[in-house]
Amino acid sequence: MKVKDTDEILGAYNPINWDKSVNGYINCDDSFIFSLKNGNINSSILSRVVDAEYAVGCDPNNGPCFGQLDLDIFDDFEDNGCSHRESSYEKAIRDTEGDFSITEYEVFQIKRK
Repeated sequence: MKVKDTDEILGAYNPINWDKSVNGYINCDDSFIFSLKNGNINSSILSRVVDAEYAVGCDPNNGPCFGQLDLDIFDDFEDNGCSHRESSYEKAIRDTEGDFSITEYEVFQIKRK
């Protein structure tokens, strides 16, 4: 996701299925969240899940959520509809915690042939 009015790119990886029909969390030890600034890999942050019980949040009314607000996309992502705070992942991926807006986001699914 591209954070509005910044040079930040935030993202996450989850090897299991994110399911909007589930209302709760999915346990996963292999998820991580990350940030890139200025498109520079040297200023990147990688944060692995430490509380796997809250690795991935699923909700029919929101976008993908990682941890307990570690990196969440809510229904209106362009108007402070995203949130970040350090909780279920090992470190913060932004300098500030709280709500923020993004201009766009993409979700990719990898399938085996």
